Amino acid sequence: ATSVFDTGVSKSLHYDLSDDSIFGLGAGCDGQITILLQLLSDDYMPLAALNPFSSKSPSSLWLNHSDNEYPLGAYCVMTNGQLLSSHDDWQHAAVQQTALRYTPVPKVAICGAGTDALPVAKIMASLYWQVHMFDHRSALLNTEQWPENSQCHDTKNVQSICHSENIQAVIIMSHNIERDANYLLQAFKINVPFIGLLGPPKRRDKVLSKANVLLEDIKDRLHAPVGLNLGGRLPENIALSICAQLQQFFFKQ
Repeated sequence: ATSVFDTGVSKSLHYDLSDDSIFGLGAGCDGQITILLQLLSDDYMPLAALNPFSSKSPSSLWLNHSDNEYPLGAYCVMTNGQLLSSHDDWQHAAVQQTALRYTPVPKVAICGAGTDALPVAKIMASLYWQVHMFDHRSALLNTEQWPENSQCHDTKNVQSICHSENIQAVIIMSHNIERDANYLLQAFKINVPFIGLLGPPKRRDKVLSKANVLLEDIKDRLHAPVGLNLGGRLPENIALSICAQLQQFFFKQ
């Protein structure tokens, strides 16, 4: 790392942890790891991607970490549908094959800031996901109970914020059919990939009817009742089941 600071030239280091004779501490995990040492200056474009809560974070980032014709630390950044590259001839298709891909943390909107939303927000915060809270009751949003990385908004801005922030999942839990229908309709209009709704299928159908949305038009994105069937009825149990399903959705695609 000292030489990288001195010269500004990146380095790639490879460690084989299956050979415990090097350290003799019994700490080997029988795996291998490659570490890219890259000087992060203010003008290094991928730096913004390392801040999961920055509004300027790109949707995807690829870094060159192997010895080839391009220097270590060469990058491609996808932001606002535009591909920006440190080298004009480093094509997107080639990047996907050879480079390390970094994807920003998931962004989730929780619609309804009741007491059962708190454990959901807390689990998401512990996973470093970006959480946006929506509720028509300002008193619930102004309390200090929400995790630090949560952002609170009035319900008037649901559609605009979900669109501008590229929200990937909306969890609807206001416990009011009319408000839930409004949340669902707005998420449906801007094509949010994952829409989770509390309650059994009968309640789901009531919300869909109120929103004037057909099940066949939204069924690939709608998860109702939301959450994996893990058992338990406490708010914390339900929060765990919701976050587990989202974890599966975000990272097993």
